[in-house]
Amino acid sequence: MATNAADRTVENISTELHDTLAGLNVQGSYVLVAHWLAGIYSLDNLDRYPGEVSALVTIDATVPEDFAVAPRKSPWERALSVSGWVRWMTALNPAITAPDAPSGSIRRPTSGGSGR
Repeated sequence: MATNAADRTVENISTELHDTLAGLNVQGSYVLVAHWLAGIYSLDNLDRYPGEVSALVTIDATVPEDFAVAPRKSPWERALSVSGWVRWMTALNPAITAPDAPSGSIRRPTSGGSGR
């Protein structure tokens, strides 16, 4: 068993789950049910022990994409961000930062419609 916070890795928690189930003589194939942060542990467990898990049910689970890190900003981008310059320019002209809609994606009302 883990003894300190450094041991609380996804790999260790997944292995602990496997060892606990084996210690309790729980025979596969079983269904894992995971909520929130346990989702990432259950996905790792599924990858490590694919023959033991028949299904994975998640409720509002964390997935690997949740851990994606935004790319670092250049010093110039950082200066613009913290100075409020982009916010000020956007207030003056929202079209500066608003992306154009793809062609045909906006429906314009036709004249002579039902008036709804």
